[in-house]
Amino acid sequence: MIDKEAPLSDEQYAELRERILALIENECGKNPYHNRPHTEVVERRFLRLAEEARLSLGETQLGGVMALFHDFGHVGRTIRQETPNITEWKELSNEEYAAVKIDEILQHYLSHNNVVATQMGVLGTAFGQTTGKYERPYRPLSAVDALLAFADIAGFVEGFDAWIKESLNVYREMPLADLPETFDGYREATKGFVGYVRTKLSAIEPLIGEEAASRYRAQLEQVQTQLMSAETKARYESEYDALRREAEQKAGD
Repeated sequence: MIDKEAPLSDEQYAELRERILALIENECGKNPYHNRPHTEVVERRFLRLAEEARLSLGETQLGGVMALFHDFGHVGRTIRQETPNITEWKELSNEEYAAVKIDEILQHYLSHNNVVATQMGVLGTAFGQTTGKYERPYRPLSAVDALLAFADIAGFVEGFDAWIKESLNVYREMPLADLPETFDGYREATKGFVGYVRTKLSAIEPLIGEEAASRYRAQLEQVQTQLMSAETKARYESEYDALRREAEQKAGD
């Protein structure tokens, strides 16, 4: 249960925020997608959603902390356990690694209950490990968790060009084996991801209300329409082909 009152003063939150962002920039600065700018934009999206959902001050602030930590120490690959040259906590997923670091850092700032709540929120953002050897069946448990999970994948609210550039940066982090061979294949895969985003939007509709959900749904449908257009293929196919060639070159080294 998250306290209704903010656990940190504005000054404490600002200090913690800058500390975490500096660590992310140092550890994740080479990642095309999972990096400081992504963390900052997810924090901003969450705070907008928190206002729409009318969360308490405590829920909003702790959700902001979750947003700051949600990709902490991310290695730039979805399956952390299969990433070469990982020496620390190799058996952990990206979200589990972040949860370990949350305990190490936040014990000096927050109560035990709030530390655990932050860990649960970050674990609830897990994506791409729902089956197989490294299955991680985490899911959002609270309203704050659900809003954060949506904020993490709601790049479409920034507009189509920002959204597709974000999407392509996600693909730049993928190993060659996971990359579709063609831009059309990429578009079909991304169309499937849009479907996943829809499910997360449906999950938070009772929290943010029908009006806000309808607005987000319209934005999401618009980016999918643009994704499948001839104009988008003309503008972005060469960029996708280039990132795939780069992945082929890395795989051959």
